[in-house]
Amino acid sequence: MNISREELTRTLRKVFPFDHLAGDQLNLLLEKAELVYFPEDKMIYMQGSLAESFYIVLEGKVEISQHYRRAVRNKNLISPYFCFGEDLFLNMPKRQSSARAVGDVVLIKFSLPVF
Repeated sequence: MNISREELTRTLRKVFPFDHLAGDQLNLLLEKAELVYFPEDKMIYMQGSLAESFYIVLEGKVEISQHYRRAVRNKNLISPYFCFGEDLFLNMPKRQSSARAVGDVVLIKFSLPVF
């Protein structure tokens, strides 16, 4: 997976709330970013797991679903240039939903210490 820093910068400039960051803030954030790959149908995280990371979809799609009373409810399909994992910002220690790769997915991952 060979993605240039310029491509990552262009991606972040398309994603709210990062589209409002100054250049030096964006560069600092990119220094902490990690690119991660998930193959089709791989779980990115499960509902109830610790909320330790925040993600931006670079390539592919991610399905967000929630388990409720033995049933699974599909909540959203996340496409490139959108983010997910916001439980991290809502002071919720555990995930309120699950995230699964729909097809092969490349994500930009930010871990808890970054924020």
